Amino acid sequence: MMKINPNLTFYDAAYNWDIDESYHNNPFILALPPVLDQKDFQMMVTYRPEFHSSYREMSTPDRCKKVCEVFDLVTPTKHFYDIYKILERMMFNAYVNRSSFEPKEVRRHYDIALHKAKIDKRWKRTSGESFTLTADSGFGKTTMINRILDCFPQGFMHSEFKGQNFEQAQILWIKLKIPHDASRKSLADSFLCEVDKYLGTTFEADTKGGQVKDYMDAFKTIIETYKLGLLVIDELQNLSVARSGGDDILLNFFSNLTDDIGVGLVLVGTPESTEFLSATFTASRRLTSAGDRYLTRFEKNSTTWKLLVRSLWKYQFVNSPTKLFEVKDGKTEIVDEKLFDEIHDKTQGNLFVLNFLFVQAQIMAMEKPHKETGRETLGISAFRKAFNEGSQLIKAAIESIKSGDVNSYRDLLKTAQKVDSQEKVKLISELKSLVQGKKLNNSSAKVVTKILERLGGYALTEHDELIIKNAKNLLKALKSQEKTQQSINQKGAMK
Repeated sequence: MMKINPNLTFYDAAYNWDIDESYHNNPFILALPPVLDQKDFQMMVTYRPEFHSSYREMSTPDRCKKVCEVFDLVTPTKHFYDIYKILERMMFNAYVNRSSFEPKEVRRHYDIALHKAKIDKRWKRTSGESFTLTADSGFGKTTMINRILDCFPQGFMHSEFKGQNFEQAQILWIKLKIPHDASRKSLADSFLCEVDKYLGTTFEADTKGGQVKDYMDAFKTIIETYKLGLLVIDELQNLSVARSGGDDILLNFFSNLTDDIGVGLVLVGTPESTEFLSATFTASRRLTSAGDRYLTRFEKNSTTWKLLVRSLWKYQFVNSPTKLFEVKDGKTEIVDEKLFDEIHDKTQGNLFVLNFLFVQAQIMAMEKPHKETGRETLGISAFRKAFNEGSQLIKAAIESIKSGDVNSYRDLLKTAQKVDSQEKVKLISELKSLVQGKKLNNSSAKVVTKILERLGGYALTEHDELIIKNAKNLLKALKSQEKTQQSINQKGAMK
């Protein structure tokens, strides 16, 4: 009996008999979800955090936490649907020649027509396709890929097909994130770990310490047994070519996944991650058979950039929101060109920097409102302050791209995403609201302890360290109070 983790969702396979009859003996293709049109796709991938104008009346600490929900906002651009269509096609093609229900052949006398049919069948492509997506750090490629993949169920369970018992799992996709300075083996371990988490299997433990051949055998077993369609590898730039044995060996490793095993392969990373692909035409051809996309920073006057800024702008938690857009005759127009220009100048069309500065500018404005009026506004001065004080790494990265130093820009921004990651900003903001000017009780101390544990893996700024030090001092003070109270209670009991 096939081993499946009972805690994870496998949808019951339902077959779409409306597709071309040539696929009616292929349960894996018949079970695939229908292709989404652009309208349904937009609905599926868009995510807008809840927002009400009444949120602006909340306390400053609560608003500083609440504004961090902006990091979860997903506004699909035209690239989303383009890549969705590529991945959908790759998934379909990965199953074309993997049917378990082809009509059984009977032995026949040789004739030309019969032999022609047999060689044509062998001629059909059995390898998977490969697609490469590259973009600079901060573009939002991981968010894009995650939301696109979520449009597809991850797994189906087949039970019966054409009146026959057919107990078979089908995993449509597995995504893994490459750890820093990884080798081929650590990449393989990551894949087996993801499979084990989904299936409840023990492939990683069973293969640990083996040779590359052992891993490839495990890959073949998984892909054939569980009918994997797509393998998505994110953060490709973290894969060390040197530790993997060089360009040729690394290329062969990926090619084996598609050519020999037949899975569709999606590689996602920054531009430098695919330098080994451009070394030869053969390399480029083998790992971009489904195409490739390079996505770069957004131009100021592009409709996409305007869409991203506009979708963000409604999430103003400051008490005096600034008007940047208005609708006239059914068209959205910019009403403050200077502010719009300033936002692009300080972000250079990078989505990560846009979100970071938008949040930091509001936090700074809410924590230090205008002395005389008490107003908190999100204007040019607020963005400049966030740019100058929010992150020196981001500031240096933006100044590098302005001067034309692309390499420094990429290196600095990569580091900035680690030091000033959205997850860390959320945790620091929550911690600050819990400890600033307050004493802890047992309930809040538990929350603070958990946040401190989660912050353990992040690079911290001097400002972060001060907040963490304050939190630790408050925890010590609470423990001291508890010990003092215990001592008093004990003395009282003795009397």
